[in-house]
Amino acid sequence: MIPLFERAGFIICFEAKPEDISMRDHFIRDCGWSEKEYRRIRDFAWFCAKVSAWKDGKELGTAYLGGCCYKTVKEFYTKYKDAYFEDMVREVLAEAEGRA
Repeated sequence: MIPLFERAGFIICFEAKPEDISMRDHFIRDCGWSEKEYRRIRDFAWFCAKVSAWKDGKELGTAYLGGCCYKTVKEFYTKYKDAYFEDMVREVLAEAEGRA
């Protein structure tokens, strides 16, 4: 788990968890990609993203997103942070504020 920043009085953390489904099966079988298309990303990071909000040592909000495929894990919460990551931060903050 990586503490990233503080927002609204909560520490926002990120963790890349192992993904249950096969990356190859997901892209080729489920998404209909060709083997050639898959080969371009097969060395990318494949994970389930967990974003959490913490206060006083307690986890008060969590959100998960499976099937994440990025060149590096760090890209999820830096380079492409305005995509899924910011939505997840808003979600965990709403949950945490309701539990704090």
